[in-house]
Amino acid sequence: MEKEFEIQGNIVLIEKMSIDRFHDVFIDFIESNNWFFGGGINENRVGAVFGIQGCVSVKEEVTREFFNVKLDVFLKTNSWSFEGEIDEIIDGYYINNDGSKGAHVWDNE
Repeated sequence: MEKEFEIQGNIVLIEKMSIDRFHDVFIDFIESNNWFFGGGINENRVGAVFGIQGCVSVKEEVTREFFNVKLDVFLKTNSWSFEGEIDEIIDGYYINNDGSKGAHVWDNE
């Protein structure tokens, strides 16, 4: 089983940071949890808002709640906030809030 969390949104910083430094901090967080990030990071407002669009691959036992708590702690530790959506994907299908299988990720392409 392949499990991912799709992140689409912005991370808002209180103090400005270079995109290279932000990338390093974000990827260090991902890797410290033995996860993998595939996607893009871009600056939406120079040094203050970074757009994230991609997927975090996790082990199958990682729940949506666990992932959200870990991300929330990471954000609060850095005094950052997240604006956007996080969707759970299992074997290429979005998982609905009730745990049922939703649309395939390629259905909207």
